[in-house]
Amino acid sequence: MITFQTKLDKIFQRYSEEKGFEYKLLKYKLLEVSKYCAGNSALDVGCGVGILTRRLAHKFHFIVGIDGSSQKIQIAKRYNSAPNIEYQCVLFDDYHPKHLFRTVIMTNVLEHSQDPVKLLRQVKTRLAPGGRVIITVPNALAIH
Repeated sequence: MITFQTKLDKIFQRYSEEKGFEYKLLKYKLLEVSKYCAGNSALDVGCGVGILTRRLAHKFHFIVGIDGSSQKIQIAKRYNSAPNIEYQCVLFDDYHPKHLFRTVIMTNVLEHSQDPVKLLRQVKTRLAPGGRVIITVPNALAIH
């Protein structure tokens, strides 16, 4: 049986956030996302191989990166770890943290959801009072 997580692992084999255009964009994502980080805890939804998670880790007491691809999470744990980072291979729908987060980060995730409004409602249930959600989506009209 092919699961959604298996599909994500197959996509990972053809797509890399560690090199090429996506890696170049990471610098700008980091600059923008870091401006809006708040509080001492963060959840990075769709963290991939953990590059953004690791680069934001200094801003938080702890940060959790989740992704549905077990291959990406293995790489994240190996190369992008820090004492205050936790990675989990889990789909957002199945993620039920023990605590709420002051910042939830979703870079290039929302456009993959079949029901973005439902996803945003779920995100709200993982957000601490006064917390914030930081979302980026690709520009479909961009020339690249």
